[in-house]
Amino acid sequence: MSIDYLKERLKKEKLDYDLVVIPGLIPGDASKIEEEIKIKVVKGTEDASDIPFLIDAIRRGVPLSPTEAADRVIKSQSEEEFMRIYNEIKEKAKVAFEVNGLKIPIRPPPFIVAVEINPKLTPKEVEEEVYRVSDFADIIVVGNEVGINDPELMKRKVRASLDSGKVIGVDSISPRELIEGVKEGASLVLNLTIR
Repeated sequence: MSIDYLKERLKKEKLDYDLVVIPGLIPGDASKIEEEIKIKVVKGTEDASDIPFLIDAIRRGVPLSPTEAADRVIKSQSEEEFMRIYNEIKEKAKVAFEVNGLKIPIRPPPFIVAVEINPKLTPKEVEEEVYRVSDFADIIVVGNEVGINDPELMKRKVRASLDSGKVIGVDSISPRELIEGVKEGASLVLNLTIR
């Protein structure tokens, strides 16, 4: 089906409805149909399994779109609602301490996500991995393999992580590696062995 096909078919019908929902996969702007039949027309879901969510959204008065599939609209609004609630929780959380603007709660929620980068990776691979995970990580943790005491390698791994804009932590059993990692720009030490 196309927008024009539906418009031609529906203009011949005597319709007494408040809303017409067309399949979400139909390309084009459904408002062309609305202009013809004088009834609000919106796009439904792209996937039939999402129809129950569509019906719920209609019941709740969620504004649907004549140009964008309903499942995308619903997802976008759900994400906005989630972020509103999450930000409200963050504001009310009791904070233990703060690192570079990241508030660490005494007890979650909110949850802080720390991603430890595989210590076997080279600095270049660390940079690539940090780029891959930075959208969902609050803290990036870098380190070297156990048994390796290479402060220069630790510095290069920290340097490779700094552009992420995330809090960078270092993890090592070597005090020298930890010190050099912090000097290079890491803000957290996650493993400290005192001898």
